[in-house]
Amino acid sequence: MLIKKFNDIRLIKSEWVELYDKNPTLTPYQSYTWNLLLQNQFRHPINWLSRVFINGYARIEYWTFSENENYAIAPLIIYTNKAKIHIFGQQEDLTDYLSFVFNDKISEKFLIICIQALQKEYPQFNFVFDRVNELNIKMRNACMKVSVDFQEKNCVKIAVIDQLISKVKLHPRRYWKKGLNRIDADSLMLSFSFNQIIIEEKELNFLLHHYIKRKTNKNNYSLSKQFLLYSFQFLHNCTGNKNDMVSLFCSNNAEIFVAKCLINNLLAAYMLCISRNETLYLLRISFDDSFFKYRPGILLLVETINHLSKNIPTINFFDLTRGDDSYKLEYGGYIHYNYCFAFNKP
Repeated sequence: MLIKKFNDIRLIKSEWVELYDKNPTLTPYQSYTWNLLLQNQFRHPINWLSRVFINGYARIEYWTFSENENYAIAPLIIYTNKAKIHIFGQQEDLTDYLSFVFNDKISEKFLIICIQALQKEYPQFNFVFDRVNELNIKMRNACMKVSVDFQEKNCVKIAVIDQLISKVKLHPRRYWKKGLNRIDADSLMLSFSFNQIIIEEKELNFLLHHYIKRKTNKNNYSLSKQFLLYSFQFLHNCTGNKNDMVSLFCSNNAEIFVAKCLINNLLAAYMLCISRNETLYLLRISFDDSFFKYRPGILLLVETINHLSKNIPTINFFDLTRGDDSYKLEYGGYIHYNYCFAFNKP
């Protein structure tokens, strides 16, 4: 088996893009461009989180493994001060479904050898492979045979092809109906907008302001205002750069999807997603609290489900991604999983 190690993703661009384009089970979060932007974000000199790299507490490595028809890329972030290794990504819900990137002909046995090679290279390190995509069954099975501990993390997916508003469960349907009734009672105008690849700066700022206002928790590091601002900086870089958008959302058969709820022509709720193959992945959704009585977030989700069902036949699934928010299962969705595996040092 041939093993190589790189410290810059750009050195393996051609291999990464080829693997990704030929493996439909990989998600947009595993694309070359998404990970390039992650790398740039972590290494940016003015980024507050990049100090762990500048001070030498962590580094990024990309390992490639090849033998006959087997080829895999392992993107790793190595925390030298903690003796811990993660699959490279953010510890926030922008990077659901990570794991190795590999071709569809790879064997479980080969993936096990890859993991063991990493353990041999770093015998005093603990490994944590979080957000392993459930579609990568070979990766999941290989990790389960080698790791000492694993956890299933709930995700929610809606089968849009069978999903109409009439099938939405009682609780959200009630609030959906209540929101519509209140808009009628107040003689307001309600409208929805759906488009692809068109993103405006002011709308991203709306999403940032209201999401952070609602989500910030001083007692939870991953929900701190500083960390949420960091994740939004990455999101802005990912969706706001035209050249990166063309690379990520066109060449990789994926697209941006934007949905908006407007009340009296004012933006009340905004949702940003990525689509690839037959699945739409939720990135962020937020709403203006001043419109709370009209339930704009619920109105937008229900209307988006209906819009996908009626108007976009290429999308069969709406993946609300990982999280235990109650609203996710209330839209007729079902639980699926990604996985977290722990490999402790001897």
